[in-house]
Amino acid sequence: HYIDIISTAAQRLSLLIRDLLAYARASSDAERLEWFDASDTLRFALENLAESAASSGAHITHDAMPMLLGNRMRFAT
Repeated sequence: HYIDIISTAAQRLSLLIRDLLAYARASSDAERLEWFDASDTLRFALENLAESAASSGAHITHDAMPMLLGNRMRFAT
């Protein structure tokens, strides 16, 4: 029973640390905000998924994508 409690607490701590690191990165990248076309990011993702989609028979569709204000690299990873 104590192992379950410790395991749950460790998972929550891990999530907290991950979220704090994400927050720190986001606030330090504030000066890198730029407008970019989300279609480019989607195209990149679809290229990465092309082989998996083809082998599974998936058909991926999407509507027109907006321009976004953000850190382009965060959307691409």
